[in-house]
Amino acid sequence: MSDEIGLGVRLGLQAIIVLSAVAVVVFAWRAWVAWQRLRRVLTRGDAPGAMGSAEALAATVAMVREARGAAPVGAAPPAHQHLAGLDRSALAITTGRIFSDLHGALASGDVAPMGDRLTPELYAQLRARCAAGGRATALAFRSAEVTAAWREDGQEHAIVRLTGAITDGVGSRVEEWRLVRPVGERGWKVAGIAPAPTR
Repeated sequence: MSDEIGLGVRLGLQAIIVLSAVAVVVFAWRAWVAWQRLRRVLTRGDAPGAMGSAEALAATVAMVREARGAAPVGAAPPAHQHLAGLDRSALAITTGRIFSDLHGALASGDVAPMGDRLTPELYAQLRARCAAGGRATALAFRSAEVTAAWREDGQEHAIVRLTGAITDGVGSRVEEWRLVRPVGERGWKVAGIAPAPTR
């Protein structure tokens, strides 16, 4: 009887060791695959699989922001910092123009004309992507909606949900942009771009 119990314990321990080894191998493989995808996005501007160039751009920006510890593009602001008196309609129109210009610049591979409408960090990221040969799918502006606006640390922030139609194909793409400007100034700059969450 004790031999049977001992054998059962040994078999149970061996099963645990084997399962642990398999789990480690699977985890290491998934980490390696994730690293390869990230490396491809950062170096070539396109990810494997179904992800398109514009989605790769947004994913790249989101990953860089996350790595730097920045708040997500669509992070909800504290309620007490809500930005009252903002002309949301005018901001949506302005952002729609920037959307058209930026996607045109990304499709041509030259974001230099957009330097005054992007934060220095985002401009540097997109310029490096274009220099590495990354190109985005051309999008035609379709709609814009300001979903949040707030004031924080001497800056005004706005989240704008933008939809663009794919000009050389079928379908559309929805992005969420974060815009910033110093309190008291008129011009907004794009600080972050990410795929918009589905509603």
